[in-house]
Amino acid sequence: MTRPILILVAWALLCAGPARAQIVVYEERGENPGDSFGAALVVSADLDGDGVGDVWVGAPRTGFGAANGGSAYALSGASGALLFRVDGSAGGERLGQAVGWLGDIDGDGVGDLLVGAPFHSAGAFFGGGAYALSGANGRTIHFIAGSEAFALFGMAVAGAGDVDGDGIDDFLVGAPGEDSNGSDAGSLYVFSGASGAQLAQHVGDLAGDELGSSACGLGDIDGDGRADFAAGAPRDDNGGNDSGSVRIWSGQSGQILFTVHGNSAGERFGFALAALGDVDGDGAGDLAVGAPFDPGGGADAGSLTVLSCATASVLFEIQGSTQSLLGSCLSSAGDADGDLVPDLLAGAPGANNAEVYSGVAGVSLLTLQAQSGSASFGSSVAGGFDIDGDGHGELVVADKLFAAGGRLLAFSDHNLFGTTYCFGDGSGTPCPCGNGGGGQEGCANSSGVGAHLEGSGTASLAADDLEFAAQGLVPGQPALLISADNRVQSGAGALFGDGLRCAGGALKRLAVQASDPTGAAGFGPSLSPAGAWAPGDTRRFQVWYRDPLASPCGAGFNLSNGFELAFSP
Repeated sequence: MTRPILILVAWALLCAGPARAQIVVYEERGENPGDSFGAALVVSADLDGDGVGDVWVGAPRTGFGAANGGSAYALSGASGALLFRVDGSAGGERLGQAVGWLGDIDGDGVGDLLVGAPFHSAGAFFGGGAYALSGANGRTIHFIAGSEAFALFGMAVAGAGDVDGDGIDDFLVGAPGEDSNGSDAGSLYVFSGASGAQLAQHVGDLAGDELGSSACGLGDIDGDGRADFAAGAPRDDNGGNDSGSVRIWSGQSGQILFTVHGNSAGERFGFALAALGDVDGDGAGDLAVGAPFDPGGGADAGSLTVLSCATASVLFEIQGSTQSLLGSCLSSAGDADGDLVPDLLAGAPGANNAEVYSGVAGVSLLTLQAQSGSASFGSSVAGGFDIDGDGHGELVVADKLFAAGGRLLAFSDHNLFGTTYCFGDGSGTPCPCGNGGGGQEGCANSSGVGAHLEGSGTASLAADDLEFAAQGLVPGQPALLISADNRVQSGAGALFGDGLRCAGGALKRLAVQASDPTGAAGFGPSLSPAGAWAPGDTRRFQVWYRDPLASPCGAGFNLSNGFELAFSP
């Protein structure tokens, strides 16, 4: 796991409606290529006591405990800092394929966590497994192994709320490959959070339904004092081959409250689920359902539907565009637009983006767009936590296929730390000899890439923990971190050597480092004495570096992008 990369990009996004433009406030990446970091995401309760909900991330293809054993990461929602990591111990079990969260089931005052390992084979070959873990330190509270070969028990996990009335949250585990009512009919299990004992099993109607591919707790929607829940069967054929369905059960009686079927062959309605809270004002929480292969907007366009959990009626439906796979993953976005109604965050990894929709009528609020190098941005999403206390939820979007091993980006409508600016990608002054760099980089050097500068730590002068990381430098060459007063040409930059000078005015030389063999260099902490900053000062930072052998424009040196920061006491 890389340390938090507080890239803080002032990234204006497409926005239709009252939601404000979003800013990337931190980025986290997988530790090794192929890890699938971000395959699953959920915002948990506050694990570290800072008042902000935290982020639970699955990476099912890591090899720390065993080859493809998988891992799950607990990250600070406020900063992305690693709180702890849990590794799969059995080869190929793919722990982290699914994640969920619970209330405090072990009585230590910290909410707890769920993680699925659907290819665990201790109970049966690919029978699967599910873990309930301490949110304080990741220790195992309960482990349950699937007992049938190829059941894929743990492909979905979710907190159920208090189903059995003992005052402790219970949990759901899906086993879509189970054969209890025909081959791959699937099952949904309910387990006690207090003891780990099985409370109920619900089976698919027919062979091939794959019930338990998704699962979701709904709260008490029927008013009987017990939590209710839902599960998806995306290969149910009632509305056509693989049209899919969603079923909602009473937690108290175990009786089916509603079943809703997909309308089109192949759409796989029920592939993803998310509890939204009460969007229609009837006092019952409502449910979002994803159908990522819905062909209504073109091949694999996808769609999402919001259902009233009081009546199972459709509140609104949103159609994706060709190949977007809209509805592959879903989450509440919290109140993104300030109208006191929960909003919806949906992944569209085929289009490399994620969409935020108003919970009132499905109006598009904004599109979160992928950065350079993204392959499946929107492969998982999570939202609803509030970093800055403004009442608007922050959002997290992952790309599990990002080449570095997967990554996630956290977005806010406030700039919480600083801003990168002045890029060699043509968005400002063109690079001097057509040597444009990539997004968020300076102009390209002899290595064929531009240098990227980013900050981490805080803006606090008292803490003096500000650090900078530069990547894309020329390996083995000196790199100088500077600070200055102004944005050159209002942030567009001016030609200087093989790059753009972004920071101008009174200049201070802060530190020199030689870049490592990968072209990376770090600076800080304890930079304040050299910078001589005061609370309230705004400074611009940039890295100058040598490129002596084959620089594109012949100057022998180049520069990174700029970074702007306002200091606090």
